[in-house]
Amino acid sequence: MAANEVAEGATQGGCLCGAVRYTLEKPAHHVSLCHCGMCRRQTGGPVMALHGVGAVAVSDAEGMLRWYGSSDWGERGFCSRCGSNLMWRMKETGETLPAAGSLDSAAGLVIASHVFVDDKPGFYEFADDTPRLTSAEAEAMFTGAQQG
Repeated sequence: MAANEVAEGATQGGCLCGAVRYTLEKPAHHVSLCHCGMCRRQTGGPVMALHGVGAVAVSDAEGMLRWYGSSDWGERGFCSRCGSNLMWRMKETGETLPAAGSLDSAAGLVIASHVFVDDKPGFYEFADDTPRLTSAEAEAMFTGAQQG
């Protein structure tokens, strides 16, 4: 297969205008919802990020993908043309979590966890019974810090 070809059945996504596209190494199944203030400010609600997708191969021929360093440990990728929120990336490891809403198809996705639940405002609620991490627990997970 040529470098610019996509395997049949590959999980793909991209921005609203189509300038930035990506292909996932592994199929997407698990979604984690982040309720932190930064995610809510960026998207107007919780960010729904894909987990366990392996490498994310980005196609950005026009150079529209931009990264914003929003914290000491993470940065947010977005299309500079249409403004689509596309992914979150761990600075230290490069692990990339695409936004579930940017997938071409959301078939088969399930909520796997919630993070920064103590930052969640009271005007929305999710009825699932998946694990919920507080801000301290999530930060420890992202930074590798031990909780005291």
